[in-house]
Amino acid sequence: MLAVAPVPAGYTTSAFLDSLARLHIAPNTTFWSGVDVVSPGDTAVVTAFFPTGQYAVGCFVKSADGALHVGKGMVGSFDVIAARDTGVAPSVDGVITLAGGHIGVHGASLRSGVHTLRIVSSNPHPQDFQILKLLPGRSVQRALDWFTHRTTLAPAAEAVGGVSSVYSGQHASVTVRFTPGVYLLFYAVDEADAHPAFVQRTVTIQQTHAARVE
Repeated sequence: MLAVAPVPAGYTTSAFLDSLARLHIAPNTTFWSGVDVVSPGDTAVVTAFFPTGQYAVGCFVKSADGALHVGKGMVGSFDVIAARDTGVAPSVDGVITLAGGHIGVHGASLRSGVHTLRIVSSNPHPQDFQILKLLPGRSVQRALDWFTHRTTLAPAAEAVGGVSSVYSGQHASVTVRFTPGVYLLFYAVDEADAHPAFVQRTVTIQQTHAARVE
C-alpha cells in the first residue's frame, strides 16, 4: 500500500521522510488516497485531487521478514505548487460506494476491458479499498487469507487495483483491466493483523456478457 501524506506542520520534508522510515508517525499525520496493493510486474493507476503543499509517500507493504517496506527506505516526496486548477477528473464507467457494511456498484455493467471506477466513501474513517481477481479454484476466504498473509501463503488471487485511505467526501478513481473471472471487492473494517474483518462482495465478469454482481 503506497500511502500519501501531507508534510505536517513543524516538519521539513526530509525530517518527515526520516520519521516515516523509522516508523515514527507524527500524531497530526493525515493520509490521502494512494495506490493499494499491486501484484508483482503489474502497474496501477489512481487519480485523486491534491491541494497545494508538500507530500511524502511511503510503502506500507510487509516484506517476507515482517518488516514494512517504508522501514527499509521505500519513501519519497513530491510538491503540489499553487496554480489555477485546470485539472479535469477522469470520465468513469461506474461508481463504487463504501458505506458502513456495504459496497455498492453503480453505473454501467462491468465487462472485459479497461474501466475507470470512482471510489466514494461515506464512512467516518479512511478505508483501504482493494480489488482482487480470484485464481481458478480458489475461494473468497482463501483469497482474503492470502491477502492478509501474503508473505507466507501461496497466492490465491491477483491484486488488480485499489485505492488506499479513501475518506468521506473525497473523490478518487482507479483504473482496472478486467478479464473474465471472479473479482473480490473489499475493505477492512478493523486493523487486526492476524484476523481482520472485511466488508466484501464479488463481481463475475463473463466471457462475452456483462458482469454479475453478487
